[in-house]
Amino acid sequence: MTVLSAFSQEELRALALAFPDSASVRGLLGSVGYPLEHLPVWNATSAAEVWYEIAERLALGVIPNGRARVLAAAAARFPGVSVFGEQVVLRLAPSWDVLQAARPLPEHYVPRVADLDALHATLSSHGAGHVGVIGMGGAGKSTLARAAVHDDVLRARFADGVVWVDVGPDADTAEVQARVLRAFGDLRPVLAVADGRERLRDLLAGAYCLVVLDDVWEAAVVDAFPRVAGVRYLITARTHHVLPTGAERLRVGRVDAKIARELLAAYARWPAEGLPSRAETVLSYCDGLALALAIAGGLISEHWGWDEIADRFSEADLDALRARFPDYPNGSLLVVLGTTIDILPTATASRFHELAVFRGRGRVSSAVLTELWAETAGLGRAQTLQALRDLANVSLISLDLLTDTVSVHGLVIDYARARLGSSRFAELHGLLAARLLRRWGSVDEGLPDLVKLVEPTEVDRYTLSALVDHLLAAGDPDTVDRLLGAEQPSAARHKENIWHAMHEDWASIESYLATVRAAWRDAQEQAQAGDRAMFAREATYALLVGSMTSRAGNVPASLLVRLAEAALWSATRVISYAQANRWPDTRASALARLAPHVPAEQRPQIFQRAVAALEAIDEPDLRADVLAGLASVLPADDLERVATRTLVDMTTMSPAHRAAVLASLAPFLRPDTLDETLRQLLGEVTALETPESRAVALADLASLFPADERGHLLDQALDDLAAMNAPGPRAEALTELGPLLPPDLVNEALDILLALDSPFDRALPLAELAPYAVGDQLARLLAQVLDDIPDLDSESIRLDILTKVAPRLPDTLARPILEQVLAELAASPWMADTLFADLAPQLPEDLVPKAFNVAEFIDAPEVRAQALAALAPYLPDNLILDALDTATKIDEPDDRAVALEGLAPHLPADALDWAADAALTIDSATDVLLTWTALAAYLPDGYAGDLIDLASVSDLSEHGLADALAGAVPHLPEQLLGEVVDAALNIDEPYPRARLLTLVLPDLDSGSHDEILEQILEDAHGGDLRPDQVAEIMTIVAPCLPSDEQQPILAQTLSDVLRIGSASRRASALAMLIPSLHEENDLSIAREALSHIITAPDSITRLDPKALKVLAPFLRAEAPEYAMTRALEAAIDTDWEEGRAYALASLAPCLPDHLVTRASDAASAITSPEARAIALAGVAPHLPPDQRHTVLTRALQAGSTVSRSSVIQVITSVLGGNRVAAEPDGHAAVAALLRVQEWWP
Repeated sequence: MTVLSAFSQEELRALALAFPDSASVRGLLGSVGYPLEHLPVWNATSAAEVWYEIAERLALGVIPNGRARVLAAAAARFPGVSVFGEQVVLRLAPSWDVLQAARPLPEHYVPRVADLDALHATLSSHGAGHVGVIGMGGAGKSTLARAAVHDDVLRARFADGVVWVDVGPDADTAEVQARVLRAFGDLRPVLAVADGRERLRDLLAGAYCLVVLDDVWEAAVVDAFPRVAGVRYLITARTHHVLPTGAERLRVGRVDAKIARELLAAYARWPAEGLPSRAETVLSYCDGLALALAIAGGLISEHWGWDEIADRFSEADLDALRARFPDYPNGSLLVVLGTTIDILPTATASRFHELAVFRGRGRVSSAVLTELWAETAGLGRAQTLQALRDLANVSLISLDLLTDTVSVHGLVIDYARARLGSSRFAELHGLLAARLLRRWGSVDEGLPDLVKLVEPTEVDRYTLSALVDHLLAAGDPDTVDRLLGAEQPSAARHKENIWHAMHEDWASIESYLATVRAAWRDAQEQAQAGDRAMFAREATYALLVGSMTSRAGNVPASLLVRLAEAALWSATRVISYAQANRWPDTRASALARLAPHVPAEQRPQIFQRAVAALEAIDEPDLRADVLAGLASVLPADDLERVATRTLVDMTTMSPAHRAAVLASLAPFLRPDTLDETLRQLLGEVTALETPESRAVALADLASLFPADERGHLLDQALDDLAAMNAPGPRAEALTELGPLLPPDLVNEALDILLALDSPFDRALPLAELAPYAVGDQLARLLAQVLDDIPDLDSESIRLDILTKVAPRLPDTLARPILEQVLAELAASPWMADTLFADLAPQLPEDLVPKAFNVAEFIDAPEVRAQALAALAPYLPDNLILDALDTATKIDEPDDRAVALEGLAPHLPADALDWAADAALTIDSATDVLLTWTALAAYLPDGYAGDLIDLASVSDLSEHGLADALAGAVPHLPEQLLGEVVDAALNIDEPYPRARLLTLVLPDLDSGSHDEILEQILEDAHGGDLRPDQVAEIMTIVAPCLPSDEQQPILAQTLSDVLRIGSASRRASALAMLIPSLHEENDLSIAREALSHIITAPDSITRLDPKALKVLAPFLRAEAPEYAMTRALEAAIDTDWEEGRAYALASLAPCLPDHLVTRASDAASAITSPEARAIALAGVAPHLPPDQRHTVLTRALQAGSTVSRSSVIQVITSVLGGNRVAAEPDGHAAVAALLRVQEWWP
């Protein structure tokens, strides 16, 4: 069990040292309001144990904001202990005032004192986690929760904010999480519930906040919110089954007689003490149900008399009502609602019934209802508002005049839904969906009016979030798919998905994902009902979600700034992309630099999010570097606060490391804080034992002292310099020392270095000192460096030194050196790792193109990216687009982002879309090639030529290229086989060349057949191939040989195979060979040898995946069950999850049915989503038909949370297995993949 603690281990140690006895602990805790009667008994063996117990009680909420209050009091007593320093909140605090205004108490609110007191006591008590308000529909649970939101004591307790989410039935759990995260400042979309749960845990750690989840129907929603110290989740629900075991709960039932009278009187606008006698009849029919009392009172307030209402209730036939509404949970409310609807004018009652289409949508803008009723009844705006007032007056709906929204209680909606009937209910959804769609134009014409929208209305925003749900409820998934697939030409080099682009522009990616998941759930339900064609739909939705996962946060900060400056992307869109970046340092930089480009009223919030991201950087040195880079952008108060916090986080670092970080933080610290820290740290640095660490640290600290106080520090640093034994630390020390040294000390440093015997020890430190030497000093230094260069063995060090000294040489010497450096880099580009950053600023204009040519051909993508970024400021206009083109061809997204970050500030405006497109690119040419070849059987006509073109530009190894093309060969048109032959003949290695040629051999014309056969035989017998490789080739080639040659070659091949040492390779070679053997004796020998392998104890556990694939038919038919069971157990026992996944996927085709089910269970238990997707996809095709769909869906869901390539891996596994999807469905799935790749390449 996880133990809650208010303090980190470091803080606990510091508290135990500072407050080590009962008296000091009582004094500290008493000063912050800790109830001393709750102090642990002081009988522990150490102060640390007492503080551990106190930390747990603080985490459970014994006092509000206990952690911050105790640390602040400790800091006041021990200001020199930085661990007790200021604690910075890393989140936004959702406003109590805003929520109270948005969720006012009902106009006729009557407090339920006992229930309120019980809820107040529960929420005020020590503890964390979930609190349930449970009761029948209409009992007043939500009103009680609203009352809690208006409780000033709870407001003080939960000082870090309050959030309210209307959940409702069929809620999208990830979207509910996203709404809470957004309220606390995390705008990134939630791509998976597990991810959202961990982000909530991190974001809310240390917070004291209240999260209200109203009208929860599924336990999965509650489970998605983790228990965090200080955080309370207030859950309203009809059943306690949605709550986790042990959660506190308050049952809310019917109100007592006194409150019932007060409620009825309040809604009837009648004095409670003066209710007439017939009110007793009304009260009896309402049966203490708060909602029924509100509706009945509303009828009276609308001038129906007590006698009339009492008579109507008495005349109601409850048995008939129950027969008509068999699933309705409350008879009393049936009477009240039935009577109310019967009393209303027919037109008003019809409008009420139509509100059923908004079930589960929470508060809806009145403008949306205007659209609905205009479609169903021709009502205008004024008539709509009057109808809403009529319904509100009888409490059937709630009108919020502040937000112009309408809400309807769930039980009232359920009644309206039941009155409509299923057919009319679906028809209404279709009518509303059609009207909303018409506002945007035809789906098939690309929603032209939606695309032109500049500022969306409330109806547009509602349509964007709810249209898919209405279409699905109308039974129209085909229009949903057309909507999700609507596209338009893009300014970039591909088509744009309109539905996604509009959500992106309006900062509602979480809503986009919710619509995709809703469509996916619909497809799952249809598949479970037996519709196998749903595989293509499910695959499409998985690809959409997987694409969002792969794209998240890939646009570098400098490019986002340029896109905002050029008004190519909206402020909302760039902020959304900045916030989506998974790395907090990049996120902080992007948000801070984008703040000036958003409206002024939004900037404080953007800065706050930037600072929150900055604070989320774990490494203090990285945080300090990012902070220094944002000094000109962030507000001064934020700079100081983050710098001070970073000081606190540095306490566990070595003194030398702290000195380096302090040099970066110094400009942002208060003078007194800096001085105190500096003096304390200086003592620690001077006590360091090694000259290497001491010299660099002294140099870092010396830069922070006034010039007249540095002398003794610099002297000590130079003494350490002389005592060092290695050139690396000596050079590092001079990098820091050089700018601080006055001329006489430069001379001293020079003398120290010139006295060294070895050129290797001397040259690099001299190069670091070069920028600070002048006159004779410089002449001596350069002469020695140039003299040492030829004696250095390391090419990379030699080039590094030449690059560093070139700026100090006369032009006549510098230019040849720079040309030499470029020439050597061109010959050995691997040495360019760190050189370009120093080299680029020195290059004359005419050498920059040569440097770019070198950078262009660097093999390592990471080094190529760094080189392009370093050269970017110096590239002429005619090369900047070439550099961008080179950057776009870097496959790894992180490396590509480095290049684009450097290039973006220098790109012309008309190239920014191209750069953004490159930043968001998911698949490289190699990725596309591997996908298309794996799915070649399902590719549309015309793609085969593109496949061959991709092969020519891929960076696959020769083995990989042969494997890829081998999968495509059976599906290529005959006219392309010659190109495959050419590709094969360009392969240098014999085995992949021969293997690929064997596959095209049977289809070659007689003119080239013999020549290619000769090449294959030469490769097989003269290319140093392994016997199993020869067997594979000869098995395929044998039928192409003259009949009199086949038998001797196959016999010889069998003889060679039997001598293979590896059982795995021998078994797979035998399995490939057996179908080609026709001689009875050879066939018998081969079968017996194979049987011996697969029946030997534990032999199957040692077979590799390739062997298992080949052996699957033999193992299913012949392997004993105990052997397969042991193989499966060995796979399940594999600790490494990815290895376990591949083992299960490889074994699945070989297993009997009952063991496949066990393999499926093991695959489902894998925690890594990527590995789980691999395992489930491998197992699914081999399960019994009634189990396949569920497992396949789990595989797609797991893959979609990882990346698009993970989804593609699932699809290829399924289509390759050919047991889940029919051929037309496979073609549809691949067609969807091709479209998705076009939208997001």
